[in-house]
Amino acid sequence: GLLKCRELCQKKPAKCGQVQTDCEAKVMTKFDGGAVPEKGCFAKLEAKQKAAKPDSVCTTEGDMEVMEAMVDAIAANLLAMLEGTCEQTTCGTGACEMTVDNCIGGATQTCTPGLPGPLICDVGQDNDCDGSPDLAQPACVCQLTDLDGDGSNACDDCDDGDAQNFPGNTEVCDGLDNDCDGSAEDPVALGCGSCSVEQQDLRLTVRDFQVAHPDFEPSFNGSLTPGLVEPVIGPDRKPVPSPLGLLHLPTFEQWYNDVPGVNIAFPPVPVPLTLTGMDTWEYTSNAFFPVDSQGWGNEGNIHNFHFTSEFHSDFEYRGGETLTFEGDDDAWLFINGQLVIDLGGVHPLAAGTVDVDAVAGTLGLTIGEIYDIDFFHAERHTDGSNFTIRTNICFSDEAP
Repeated sequence: GLLKCRELCQKKPAKCGQVQTDCEAKVMTKFDGGAVPEKGCFAKLEAKQKAAKPDSVCTTEGDMEVMEAMVDAIAANLLAMLEGTCEQTTCGTGACEMTVDNCIGGATQTCTPGLPGPLICDVGQDNDCDGSPDLAQPACVCQLTDLDGDGSNACDDCDDGDAQNFPGNTEVCDGLDNDCDGSAEDPVALGCGSCSVEQQDLRLTVRDFQVAHPDFEPSFNGSLTPGLVEPVIGPDRKPVPSPLGLLHLPTFEQWYNDVPGVNIAFPPVPVPLTLTGMDTWEYTSNAFFPVDSQGWGNEGNIHNFHFTSEFHSDFEYRGGETLTFEGDDDAWLFINGQLVIDLGGVHPLAAGTVDVDAVAGTLGLTIGEIYDIDFFHAERHTDGSNFTIRTNICFSDEAP
């Protein structure tokens, strides 16, 4: 073909070089001028070659058709480039999108997308080249969201619904993870609540009674009996039997007073209330026998089941205080001299709770003021003794 002709012309330029050179020059002149080269140029070249000496015939008809088609394609591409109509190929998405011309050398070029960049939450861009705008990505949605307006986006905020909790915030005494470090404050370290202690010790005054006492080891009815005492404490800060007559006044007065020969009083018995949560202290026992084998002794029983206990204290009302008692048998709690828990009677395990805020109006309480709190309990029957106190009240020094 023509390539062989060119090789021949290079070796023997005198035989065909001038003929080919004239035609190629004509083609290049047309290219430089921006016009399509004259078709049939190589056909003319072939005719001239045939008229020359036989050894200068360099091509066949097929070779010339192929070569002429190639020239025409190159010319068409060059013309399209000049006229701005050259086809292009686009590949990739977002910031990785690339476009190349198909007209370089008359062949389609390889289109290689750009490399993805980091996710940047900017409007309308697809920097990571995943086919969707960055702002639609979950990472961007939470980065640009701040529901509680605390300046921390939803990706970093541990609670985007509460402006009191965000990274770097200062912990306060609210039981929440204010600084988003994965845990709420240490109430003792911060001195939270009304008490900055891990344990409060209630000091119970315990008096032991004999099983023969008329108020102890009575017939067991197994039910609560509210109303055994008056709703207002006595002037000596002791409960007063109600007119119902279910408690005999002379013997009931012995429960919480020292009576030689009738009861034996013990030095205050500490009951440790241990910090169990945010500003909550608790003592619990399902075998509460503080004077086993003491006083009048167990009297043939496995435990000493016949005793009373009491404590007296005061507290500053700050709002939000509660107290729960669970136990058997009788239990009464007075705040500011008024009955707020009434679990009277010989009964199995029972519970009572006072929400101080709920009764503050009835009790005449004012935030910031100091009020008396008085508790009375009696264990009067075999064969169990349960005692639980759970509260967030900070008791001052008791005065039994």
